Formats: sequence, C-alpha cells, structure tokens
Amino acid sequence: MNYFFEQTYKQINAREHKLPMAEYEQCVFQSCDFSAADLNRFKFIDCRFIDCNLSMARLADTVMNKVIFERCKLLGLHWFQCDRFMFSVWFKESNLANGSFYNFNIKKTYFERCDLKEVDFSGADMTECKLKACDLGNALFDNTNLGKADLSTAFNFSINPNLNKLKGTQFSRDNISGLLDVFQIKIV
Repeated sequence: MNYFFEQTYKQINAREHKLPMAEYEQCVFQSCDFSAADLNRFKFIDCRFIDCNLSMARLADTVMNKVIFERCKLLGLHWFQCDRFMFSVWFKESNLANGSFYNFNIKKTYFERCDLKEVDFSGADMTECKLKACDLGNALFDNTNLGKADLSTAFNFSINPNLNKLKGTQFSRDNISGLLDVFQIKIV
C-alpha cells in the first residue's frame, strides 16, 4: 500500500482523477469531490478534510484515526462500515444527513454546528459525545448510549428516555421537550 505524508490535495474530483488507495498521514484535502468514490480500505490518520464532498462514498474497512471534517458534505455515509479500531473523528459545520453510525462506537466524538437530520444512531455508543448547536431532526436513537453526552445546545431531537441510556447526559431547559415527545404531552 502506498504511503503519503504531509501532502495537500486541492480540488480533486474523484470522477476525473482517482485517488490511489493508500495510507494518508497528516494530509489535507481541500475542496475535493469524493462523492460516490470507493474509499474502501483507505487509511486516513491525522488528516483534515475542508470544504469537501464525500456524500455516498464507500467506507468499508476505511481507517479514520484523528480525522477532522470542516464544512464538508457527508450525506448518506455508512460510518459503521469503517474500521472500528482507533476510529476517531471530529465534525465542524458539516452536513451528515441520512448517514448511519448504527451499532458503532463513537465515544467522545465532537459535532459542532452540524446537520444530523435523519442520522441513525441506533445502538451507537455516544458516551461523552459533544453535539454543539446540532440539528438532530428525525435522527434515530434506539438503544443508544448517550451517557455523559452534551446535548445542551442541540435541537430538534426526539429521544425516548425509556429506550436509551441517558445517565449524566446534559440537556438545557430549552431543549428538554425532546425527551417528552414519547409521552405525547403538550408543553405550553
């Protein structure tokens, strides 16, 4: 497998220029389009994606260790297919709508001002995750461990306290109604 270290890739379009399957360490990807690309078995270590589109990319056995996504379009990604060993990602101002972390360990993952609409977090371990100002409209939480997670500024979520682990989870007075939807009560 090829190895690339401290390289910067700008405006690469995977449909025109296929990125070689390799290990990329401390690389920066800026304004690249990897939508629907085959990224299976790639290795990204200490990498940064800025203003990139990875929507519908294939991620089977892809290593993501200390990877940062800023202002990226990440629609419909099956994150749970990534290599589970050392999975560590950070998201800022990115759109992850319709993706899935089904049964995946994403402990301590940081999401800031992200669109997480209709993301499947079923069975995920989200212990100590931070979801700062994230839109969780129609996101799915079922048997999800949200222990010590910070949802104090998250919004549009509906989480059934009877079906999820919430010990130590932080909510604010403004968004606590998302925990009461299951009871079909009206807050005025």
